[in-house]
Amino acid sequence: MVKDGKKLIIGLIIGCFLFSIPTYAANKIENKDVESVLLPQGVFYTMDRDAVARGRYIASSGLSITNKGYGVLGVYIDTLAHESVRKIKMTVYLDVWDEEKEAWVQVDSRSMTYEDPEGEDDLHAVSESFTVENLETEKYYRLRGLHAVWSFDGFMESHATMTDGVLLTSGPT
Repeated sequence: MVKDGKKLIIGLIIGCFLFSIPTYAANKIENKDVESVLLPQGVFYTMDRDAVARGRYIASSGLSITNKGYGVLGVYIDTLAHESVRKIKMTVYLDVWDEEKEAWVQVDSRSMTYEDPEGEDDLHAVSESFTVENLETEKYYRLRGLHAVWSFDGFMESHATMTDGVLLTSGPT
């Protein structure tokens, strides 16, 4: 009887281990797919990859990067909520491709917050565009965005976006 109990426990442990392996493999594949692509030299503009409906409050979020030439990048970010919300916050992270490390390295960030604590302004959509100047040229840059909304009932929802990498040129585009 004791031998049967031991066999059952060992069988359950092995079964649990076998069922967990596909989960680990799926996570590795998903993480690999998230990496940005270095776009060809002639591509001057790219936007985030998944501009689709998001969730309970965030209807959509967008992010784009433009090589304006001469060491200047153009940035555009937006967040649209399905309904009026109390607060929207967007953060943009600027990354540069480090050839030696073969990795993206964050070089700058900017946060923007919009609030409507009383519900009077009908806050449901925000967008910003700006330029980042005096960057090192002939390097690849990408953007990562974090979009967050706070509802009047205390719920918070967020979504991340990311662009591919564009080459910043030293001359005109």
